[in-house]
Amino acid sequence: RRAGAVAAGVVVGVPVGTYVLRSGSPTMVLSALGFFLLAVSAAFLRLPDRTRIEWPPWTAPPVGLLSGVLTGLFGTGGPPLIIYYHLTGLSKNAFRGNLMALFLLKTFLRIPAYAVGGLLTPARLWSGVLLVPAALLGTWAGQRNHVRLSEPVFRRLVSLLLGAIGLL
Repeated sequence: RRAGAVAAGVVVGVPVGTYVLRSGSPTMVLSALGFFLLAVSAAFLRLPDRTRIEWPPWTAPPVGLLSGVLTGLFGTGGPPLIIYYHLTGLSKNAFRGNLMALFLLKTFLRIPAYAVGGLLTPARLWSGVLLVPAALLGTWAGQRNHVRLSEPVFRRLVSLLLGAIGLL
């Protein structure tokens, strides 16, 4: 149910983010996002392992909206979802399952939104096709290593990766 409410926000957010990308300069938003992710990463690394927040149901659509806007703007709307689900204390399997379903939805929304916005070009499409082998290799490596990680190590790795995304 919670993922469906997040998805509703994503559906609205992707076209909004695509419009902002097409018509504005997202540099300031990208810098703010980077600093925010570094701060969140540092906070997560300091939180006790089992810190949980019971989010009120009304928070799911705004989280999805923010994720959708960032997906439309930068193609990376994962951080709000990662923060949201990380703090719910979900098991790593439920965490990954929710994220993968929402990432798939965002991809299906972003491609037509970019096409309508005139952002897809043959060169961009070919570069996407050329990245498929690396994406498949990364998926295989992630799945193989995911099953070996304990819950605390998984949570710490998520925190560190958020920081790395912020730096990038």
